Amino acid sequence: MFARPLLALFTLLMLPAAYAECPMEKVQIGGSVQSGEQPVADAQIQVTWDEARMSNVSNSTRSAVDGSFEITLNIDSSGGRRLIGDEKCGFMPDEVEIRVLHDDYREFRREYEFAELGKPIDIALRAR
Repeated sequence: MFARPLLALFTLLMLPAAYAECPMEKVQIGGSVQSGEQPVADAQIQVTWDEARMSNVSNSTRSAVDGSFEITLNIDSSGGRRLIGDEKCGFMPDEVEIRVLHDDYREFRREYEFAELGKPIDIALRAR
């Protein structure tokens, strides 16, 4: 007898929370790709990270003629739902993996702490 009205009330209370979303966090990463003292142009830079709801999220770019690169990571800051139904925002990954590929050089792969991403990242490639 009371089950239907309680279910309806619970559903109405949960609706606003069900559609609430955490904002996407934009994190800018930049740096340069070099081999020795020479810039490496057209290297593919791929950044991969895990989010609270999804693993192996990635974005990629290519280095410019001077070896420089910039890439924006769009990170879902949602950490899931709380017991009362609202979103837990503010999630950020602990680390990211940066992988650099170029036909003339060996593959570069390294994990970086998320806190390290605020400063330029200098990547040194080795010839094959």
